[in-house]
Amino acid sequence: MKAATLQDVADRAGVSRSTASSILNGARSSTRTSEATRERVRLAANELAYRPNAVARSLRHQTTHTIGFYNGFGYIDARNAFLSSLIAGMHMQCDHHKYDLLIHRVSEREDKMAQFQEIISGKVDGVVLWTHLNDPLVRMVAERHFPAVAIADACPELPSVTADDEQGSRMIAHRIAANGHKRILYRTPPVERMSCMRRHSAFLAEAEQLGLTVKTGVSADYVGTPSESELHELFLPEDERPTAIVCWCDGNALEMVRFFQTTGWAPGGWTNRFALIGFDGFEVPWVPVKLTSVYVPWDTVASTAVDVVRKVISGDSVPMLSRIPVRVIDGATG
Repeated sequence: MKAATLQDVADRAGVSRSTASSILNGARSSTRTSEATRERVRLAANELAYRPNAVARSLRHQTTHTIGFYNGFGYIDARNAFLSSLIAGMHMQCDHHKYDLLIHRVSEREDKMAQFQEIISGKVDGVVLWTHLNDPLVRMVAERHFPAVAIADACPELPSVTADDEQGSRMIAHRIAANGHKRILYRTPPVERMSCMRRHSAFLAEAEQLGLTVKTGVSADYVGTPSESELHELFLPEDERPTAIVCWCDGNALEMVRFFQTTGWAPGGWTNRFALIGFDGFEVPWVPVKLTSVYVPWDTVASTAVDVVRKVISGDSVPMLSRIPVRVIDGATG
């Protein structure tokens, strides 16, 4: 789809190019235009997703040498191990290529069109998106062919850089089977995440081949608080309850540890009952035992995403999905 021009906006609004320019540039006293005309021009600009170049509107080939990072899941907490790893990896690779990194999140008070307009406003040459599968922003960016790459959670419409979710899940299944476990509780979040869907389906397929019985649990919230149905499974008689709990991510596993702590079980108490496996490989100081997990080099995922979006900006061909290798790290929980 060809980018809309100022003339396109003027034609749709039924005004001259100079009138459209003065309105979109905020001029008031220099032009005699009614509020209705102004509104018509602004509406036309929104409908066409008109993108003025905020850096140098008159220079056709001007670039900002800036890559944006958009988070569609909420505010960015630098204390979050996952986000801090992503940001560190993007900063490192941007610095290597002499690019700047603009961390972007429009207030939830703004609608998706406003967020889209902000992203394509000319402040960045391309954007790395971490967002959910059904975010309308993904479709808007893809339809406009604005340089964009999805990270961690793949988006079918965009080139994506992720962990090798499937291979990590297959490795977990083999580890659990080798340790003699037969009954598994697999914990998922109550919202759709592409990474979780990939991990879950790969684990189920491998578990079936290995003769494991898997029940899927859905946590009470996105954080990973155990739901009533999950707790029911954990407190079944010994010959019926699962002996291993596989969590789609480390955060989900750590909420399970918190629950065990509230029951008064010491680490030896619950680790003798259940194996507990995560996915991410973060080191968490407050956990009394080291979590067995799949280690994902998220900084490498992030630096790769920067390289991919730079190629998209340059018009080079890129794969639709780039998987970064993972490995199992040994802990005391499985």
